[in-house]
Amino acid sequence: MIIKAQTTFADLLKELHELQERGKFFSPDSAAAVSLSDRIAKLREASDQQALLLRGLWHMQCGDAAAAVRKLTEIKDSELNPGFHRFCVLVNLGFATEALTLFKIVGSPTTGQFTVSVPGGLAAGAIGTIAGFINQAKSMHLSNLDGIAADKLLLAGSILESYGTKDEEIARVLDVSGAVIREHGLLHLGHVDVDASETSGKVTLRYRLAVDPDQAIWLYDQFLDRLYDEEVPVPNGLIVVYDADEPAPFAGAVYKDSKSQETRV
Repeated sequence: MIIKAQTTFADLLKELHELQERGKFFSPDSAAAVSLSDRIAKLREASDQQALLLRGLWHMQCGDAAAAVRKLTEIKDSELNPGFHRFCVLVNLGFATEALTLFKIVGSPTTGQFTVSVPGGLAAGAIGTIAGFINQAKSMHLSNLDGIAADKLLLAGSILESYGTKDEEIARVLDVSGAVIREHGLLHLGHVDVDASETSGKVTLRYRLAVDPDQAIWLYDQFLDRLYDEEVPVPNGLIVVYDADEPAPFAGAVYKDSKSQETRV
Protein backbone atom coordinates (compact mmCIF):
# COMPACT_ATOMS: atom_id res chain seq x y z
CA MET A 1 0.00 0.00 0.00
CA ILE A 2 1.29 3.43 -0.91
CA ILE A 3 1.14 5.89 1.98
CA LYS A 4 0.18 9.42 1.00
CA ALA A 5 2.44 11.20 3.43
CA GLN A 6 1.16 14.75 3.16
CA THR A 7 -2.51 13.80 3.47
CA THR A 8 -1.86 11.37 6.31
CA PHE A 9 0.33 13.86 8.12
CA ALA A 10 -2.27 16.63 7.90
CA ASP A 11 -5.04 14.30 9.06
CA LEU A 12 -3.05 12.99 12.01
CA LEU A 13 -1.93 16.46 13.00
CA LYS A 14 -5.55 17.65 12.96
CA GLU A 15 -6.59 14.67 15.09
CA LEU A 16 -3.88 15.40 17.65
CA HIS A 17 -4.93 19.04 17.81
CA GLU A 18 -8.54 17.99 18.37
CA LEU A 19 -7.45 15.75 21.22
CA GLN A 20 -5.42 18.57 22.71
CA GLU A 21 -8.50 20.78 22.68
CA ARG A 22 -10.16 18.25 25.00
CA GLY A 23 -7.77 19.62 27.62
CA LYS A 24 -6.87 16.27 29.18
CA PHE A 25 -4.08 13.75 28.81
CA PHE A 26 -5.08 10.45 27.33
CA SER A 27 -3.87 7.07 28.53
CA PRO A 28 -1.26 5.53 26.20
CA ASP A 29 -3.31 2.31 26.34
CA SER A 30 -6.60 3.90 25.30
CA ALA A 31 -8.16 3.11 21.93
CA ALA A 32 -7.52 6.61 20.60
CA ALA A 33 -3.87 6.61 21.69
CA VAL A 34 -3.13 3.15 20.28
CA SER A 35 -4.83 3.96 16.97
CA LEU A 36 -2.86 7.18 16.60
CA SER A 37 0.39 5.48 17.57
CA ASP A 38 -0.09 2.75 14.97
CA ARG A 39 -0.85 5.24 12.21
CA ILE A 40 2.15 7.40 13.14
CA ALA A 41 4.35 4.31 12.94
CA LYS A 42 3.04 3.58 9.44
CA LEU A 43 3.66 7.16 8.35
CA ARG A 44 7.32 6.79 9.31
CA GLU A 45 7.76 4.50 6.28
CA ALA A 46 7.01 7.47 4.02
CA SER A 47 8.20 10.45 6.08
CA ASP A 48 10.45 9.92 9.07
CA GLN A 49 10.64 13.63 9.92
CA GLN A 50 6.89 14.19 9.93
CA ALA A 51 6.44 11.04 11.98
CA LEU A 52 8.92 12.37 14.58
CA LEU A 53 6.87 15.55 14.92
CA LEU A 54 3.63 13.61 15.35
CA ARG A 55 5.25 11.21 17.80
CA GLY A 56 6.47 14.13 19.87
CA LEU A 57 2.97 15.60 20.00
CA TRP A 58 1.57 12.14 20.83
CA HIS A 59 3.89 11.95 23.85
CA MET A 60 2.77 15.44 24.86
CA GLN A 61 -0.84 14.30 24.78
CA CYS A 62 0.17 11.46 27.11
CA GLY A 63 1.74 14.02 29.47
CA ASP A 64 5.33 12.88 28.86
CA ALA A 65 7.30 16.09 28.29
CA ALA A 66 10.73 14.43 28.29
CA ALA A 67 9.77 11.93 25.56
CA ALA A 68 8.02 14.64 23.53
CA VAL A 69 11.02 16.99 23.61
CA ARG A 70 13.39 14.13 22.83
CA LYS A 71 11.47 13.21 19.68
CA LEU A 72 11.16 16.81 18.53
CA THR A 73 14.89 17.36 19.09
CA GLU A 74 15.59 14.53 16.62
CA ILE A 75 13.90 16.46 13.79
CA LYS A 76 16.39 17.75 11.22
CA ASP A 77 13.89 19.31 8.81
CA SER A 78 13.80 23.02 9.73
CA GLU A 79 10.58 23.52 7.77
CA LEU A 80 8.77 21.55 10.49
CA ASN A 81 9.82 24.20 13.06
CA PRO A 82 11.02 21.75 15.74
CA GLY A 83 12.09 24.59 18.07
CA PHE A 84 8.63 26.13 17.94
CA HIS A 85 6.99 22.78 18.65
CA ARG A 86 9.32 22.13 21.61
CA PHE A 87 8.21 25.50 22.92
CA CYS A 88 4.55 24.53 22.46
CA VAL A 89 5.06 21.25 24.33
CA LEU A 90 6.68 22.99 27.29
CA VAL A 91 3.92 25.61 27.37
CA ASN A 92 1.09 23.10 27.12
CA LEU A 93 2.54 20.91 29.86
CA GLY A 94 3.14 23.85 32.19
CA PHE A 95 6.94 24.08 32.21
CA ALA A 96 6.83 27.86 32.13
CA THR A 97 10.45 28.69 32.99
CA GLU A 98 11.81 26.43 30.25
CA ALA A 99 9.18 27.71 27.81
CA LEU A 100 10.07 31.32 28.63
CA THR A 101 13.69 30.67 27.68
CA LEU A 102 12.64 29.19 24.33
CA PHE A 103 10.09 31.94 23.69
CA LYS A 104 12.86 34.55 23.75
CA ILE A 105 14.31 32.71 20.73
CA VAL A 106 11.36 31.38 18.73
CA GLY A 107 9.07 34.32 19.53
CA SER A 108 11.41 37.06 18.42
CA PRO A 109 10.06 39.30 15.62
CA THR A 110 13.18 38.41 13.64
CA THR A 111 12.06 34.77 13.32
CA GLY A 112 8.80 35.42 11.52
CA GLN A 113 6.88 33.51 14.21
CA PHE A 114 6.21 36.33 16.62
CA THR A 115 2.42 36.67 16.44
CA VAL A 116 1.78 32.91 16.38
CA SER A 117 4.05 32.53 19.43
CA VAL A 118 2.40 35.26 21.53
CA PRO A 119 -0.36 33.03 23.02
CA GLY A 120 2.24 30.55 24.22
CA GLY A 121 4.41 33.35 25.50
CA LEU A 122 1.52 34.61 27.60
CA ALA A 123 0.95 31.13 29.00
CA ALA A 124 4.62 31.08 30.03
CA GLY A 125 4.40 34.50 31.70
CA ALA A 126 6.51 36.33 29.12
CA ILE A 127 4.57 39.57 29.43
CA GLY A 128 7.53 41.93 29.61
CA THR A 129 9.28 40.08 26.79
CA ILE A 130 6.17 40.29 24.62
CA ALA A 131 5.89 44.04 25.24
CA GLY A 132 9.51 44.45 24.21
CA PHE A 133 8.95 42.34 21.10
CA ILE A 134 5.90 44.43 20.14
CA ASN A 135 7.98 47.60 20.27
CA GLN A 136 10.69 45.88 18.26
CA ALA A 137 8.14 44.69 15.70
CA LYS A 138 6.79 48.23 15.35
CA SER A 139 10.27 49.58 14.76
CA MET A 140 10.68 46.92 12.06
CA HIS A 141 7.35 48.04 10.52
CA LEU A 142 5.91 44.54 10.64
CA SER A 143 2.42 44.50 9.15
CA ASN A 144 0.83 41.53 10.94
CA LEU A 145 0.36 42.96 14.45
CA ASP A 146 -3.42 43.14 13.97
CA GLY A 147 -3.57 39.50 15.04
CA ILE A 148 -2.60 40.31 18.62
CA ALA A 149 -4.02 42.69 21.24
CA ALA A 150 -0.93 44.90 21.11
CA ASP A 151 -2.30 47.82 23.15
CA LYS A 152 -3.52 45.56 25.96
CA LEU A 153 -0.27 43.62 26.02
CA LEU A 154 1.77 46.82 26.14
CA LEU A 155 -0.38 48.03 29.04
CA ALA A 156 0.15 44.72 30.85
CA GLY A 157 3.88 45.02 30.36
CA SER A 158 3.85 48.61 31.60
CA ILE A 159 1.88 47.72 34.74
CA LEU A 160 4.21 44.90 35.71
CA GLU A 161 7.29 46.95 34.88
CA SER A 162 6.05 49.66 37.27
CA TYR A 163 6.24 47.08 40.08
CA GLY A 164 9.62 45.80 38.95
CA THR A 165 8.04 42.41 38.24
CA LYS A 166 10.17 40.21 35.97
CA ASP A 167 8.98 37.52 33.58
CA GLU A 168 11.12 34.97 35.43
CA GLU A 169 9.19 35.64 38.65
CA ILE A 170 5.88 35.12 36.84
CA ALA A 171 7.15 31.93 35.21
CA ARG A 172 8.16 30.52 38.60
CA VAL A 173 4.56 30.93 39.80
CA LEU A 174 3.30 29.35 36.59
CA ASP A 175 5.70 26.41 37.04
CA VAL A 176 3.82 25.62 40.25
CA SER A 177 0.48 25.99 38.49
CA GLY A 178 1.70 23.75 35.67
CA ALA A 179 2.78 21.04 38.11
CA VAL A 180 -0.66 21.01 39.76
CA ILE A 181 -2.45 20.87 36.43
CA ARG A 182 -0.20 18.09 35.09
CA GLU A 183 -0.63 15.98 38.19
CA HIS A 184 -4.36 15.92 37.52
CA GLY A 185 -4.02 14.95 33.88
CA LEU A 186 -4.92 18.34 32.43
CA LEU A 187 -3.69 20.78 29.80
CA HIS A 188 -5.02 24.32 29.68
CA LEU A 189 -7.54 24.90 26.91
CA GLY A 190 -6.83 27.19 23.99
CA HIS A 191 -5.26 30.57 24.54
CA VAL A 192 -4.63 32.10 27.94
CA ASP A 193 -6.62 35.31 28.34
CA VAL A 194 -4.94 38.40 29.76
CA ASP A 195 -6.68 41.33 31.41
CA ALA A 196 -4.82 44.54 32.24
CA SER A 197 -6.40 47.24 34.39
CA GLU A 198 -4.77 50.63 34.72
CA THR A 199 -7.28 51.46 37.47
CA SER A 200 -6.44 48.52 39.72
CA GLY A 201 -2.86 48.22 38.57
CA LYS A 202 -3.28 44.49 38.09
CA VAL A 203 -2.61 42.00 35.29
CA THR A 204 -4.72 38.83 35.29
CA LEU A 205 -3.84 35.62 33.46
CA ARG A 206 -6.88 33.38 33.00
CA TYR A 207 -6.36 29.68 32.30
CA ARG A 208 -9.29 27.62 30.99
CA LEU A 209 -9.37 24.04 32.27
CA ALA A 210 -11.46 21.06 31.19
CA VAL A 211 -13.18 20.76 34.56
CA ASP A 212 -16.44 21.83 36.17
CA PRO A 213 -16.60 24.92 38.43
CA ASP A 214 -16.24 22.93 41.67
CA GLN A 215 -13.17 21.16 40.35
CA ALA A 216 -11.67 24.47 39.20
CA ILE A 217 -12.03 25.86 42.72
CA TRP A 218 -10.51 22.71 44.21
CA LEU A 219 -7.55 22.83 41.80
CA TYR A 220 -6.99 26.50 42.51
CA ASP A 221 -6.83 25.75 46.23
CA GLN A 222 -4.21 23.09 45.46
CA PHE A 223 -2.25 25.67 43.50
CA LEU A 224 -2.34 28.19 46.36
CA ASP A 225 -1.33 25.53 48.87
CA ARG A 226 1.61 24.52 46.68
CA LEU A 227 2.77 28.12 46.35
CA TYR A 228 2.75 28.38 50.15
CA ASP A 229 4.50 25.04 50.69
CA GLU A 230 7.23 25.82 48.18
CA GLU A 231 7.56 29.43 49.38
CA VAL A 232 7.01 30.85 45.89
CA PRO A 233 5.86 34.47 46.12
CA VAL A 234 3.28 35.85 43.71
CA PRO A 235 4.93 38.94 42.20
CA ASN A 236 3.33 42.35 42.58
CA GLY A 237 0.64 43.20 40.05
CA LEU A 238 -0.07 39.59 39.00
CA ILE A 239 -3.27 37.56 39.41
CA VAL A 240 -3.68 34.00 38.13
CA VAL A 241 -7.21 32.61 37.63
CA TYR A 242 -8.56 29.15 36.74
CA ASP A 243 -11.77 29.14 34.68
CA ALA A 244 -13.92 26.01 34.28
CA ASP A 245 -14.64 25.04 30.69
CA GLU A 246 -15.35 21.33 30.34
CA PRO A 247 -15.68 20.30 26.68
CA ALA A 248 -17.49 17.29 25.31
CA PRO A 249 -15.50 14.03 25.58
CA PHE A 250 -13.52 12.62 22.65
CA ALA A 251 -14.68 9.13 21.68
CA GLY A 252 -12.35 6.25 22.41
CA ALA A 253 -10.02 7.99 24.87
CA VAL A 254 -9.40 7.33 28.52
CA TYR A 255 -8.87 10.49 30.53
CA LYS A 256 -8.02 11.20 34.13
CA ASP A 257 -10.32 13.49 36.04
CA SER A 258 -9.19 16.12 38.55
CA LYS A 259 -9.17 13.55 41.36
CA SER A 260 -6.80 11.28 39.35
CA GLN A 261 -9.45 8.61 38.76
CA GLU A 262 -9.72 7.12 35.30
CA THR A 263 -12.96 7.69 33.40
CA ARG A 264 -13.68 5.90 30.12
CA VAL A 265 -15.63 7.84 27.52
